[in-house]
Amino acid sequence: MLDLLVYRPDLPLLPRGPYVGLGLWNVPAVALPLELALYLGGAALYLRRTRPPQPGGAAGRYATWLLLLALPGFWLAAALGPPPPDVRTLAWGGLTI
Repeated sequence: MLDLLVYRPDLPLLPRGPYVGLGLWNVPAVALPLELALYLGGAALYLRRTRPPQPGGAAGRYATWLLLLALPGFWLAAALGPPPPDVRTLAWGGLTI
């Protein structure tokens, strides 16, 4: 259902249509805050419902926060940065993240 918000009207509900989508990818001023709100909501839900294991509690706690801080950095770089110069660079970037 979340794809319905961002896809252009080419998302099939059934094998041969109807095709739906609001196309918010085409409106970055709406899409970026919406993605940020979904990320923050998911992170809050995750932090509220999980706890690191007790024997390695400190490592789990710090790793979670490191990941929660790194993911928005990757997202901003992808959303606001320049496109990759070629397909090979795109592939390596996808493999390293």
